[in-house]
Amino acid sequence: MEVNNEVSVYPNPSNGIFVIENPVISKDWNVKIYNINGDLVHSVLLNAENLKIDLAHLPSTYYILKLESENIILTKKISFIK
Repeated sequence: MEVNNEVSVYPNPSNGIFVIENPVISKDWNVKIYNINGDLVHSVLLNAENLKIDLAHLPSTYYILKLESENIILTKKISFIK
């Protein structure tokens, strides 16, 4: 199933709070945030009701957001600016 174009992460850039909008899949998401060096810096399980991520505790930079749900894995580049 191609969902990469149907999943939105906004605002991007953000001041720390990101919203994941997914009109297609209503399952839980395993969300992992990686820094530009590939280090895992944040991980959370989000349900379909609450798709917000708070990264305000992390430094301002670019991150890779990896979303996993059942047999779907997709990535998005996000920017965090304090």
